[in-house]
Amino acid sequence: MKKALLFLFLHILISHQIIAQISTNQWQSDNTLLGYAGSIIMPTAYLSPDRTLNIGGSHLPNEVMFQNYGDQQNKGARLLYLNFTFLPFMEVTFGLNKPYSPEFVDDIGLGDRTISARIQLLKEKKNRPAIMIGLHDTFTKQSFNNTNYIVASKQIFQKKEVAFFAHAGYGFSIIEAEGHFLIGAFGGGEVRWKFIGATLEYDTERINASLKATIKNRVFIKAALLDLKYFSASVNVRFGL
Repeated sequence: MKKALLFLFLHILISHQIIAQISTNQWQSDNTLLGYAGSIIMPTAYLSPDRTLNIGGSHLPNEVMFQNYGDQQNKGARLLYLNFTFLPFMEVTFGLNKPYSPEFVDDIGLGDRTISARIQLLKEKKNRPAIMIGLHDTFTKQSFNNTNYIVASKQIFQKKEVAFFAHAGYGFSIIEAEGHFLIGAFGGGEVRWKFIGATLEYDTERINASLKATIKNRVFIKAALLDLKYFSASVNVRFGL
């Protein structure tokens, strides 16, 4: 009987700690329009909780697009992605970019595939930010959407249920590619209250803003204005594995 009560007590204690840790991480982390964890376009140094799968999709407007196939400019696209955090410090994202323009169907078939890998070098502590490095579209045979970066994130302020986060990073190229993005300095800030948040960022080319909300820390909805005028949106669902 004592052993059973001890086991029950430890089970409740461990479950409480896991739930508390997941809640903290979920407060910090959601996914960008391109699938990896971050703000709107720019990445942050935060991750989803360990053993988490995010399945989502985004609308990318024709006025602001990151792929250029040959001599033709993409006319906007829908992006489908799987984002998987399988270690406490690492995530991998698989993306499928499907242009709206029918003339691209024969050129790219199923769609333009991207792979992103991110490793958290340092976890956030009271007196230091989290530090992350990332490789985006570096492993594909023909990269239209390449960048590599280092980024830092820090919670600057928290009072009750309101928190403010700041992010800053630098992107660079290490391979030849058909196209690059997020090259140079980028940064931004986020404010979150309960289940809603607002973000303002500079992604090395434009200023973007978004409003976002979460439903029970499982469904994440984001509406954004890229370059403060072109509408974009994304929805993703989070599963614990």
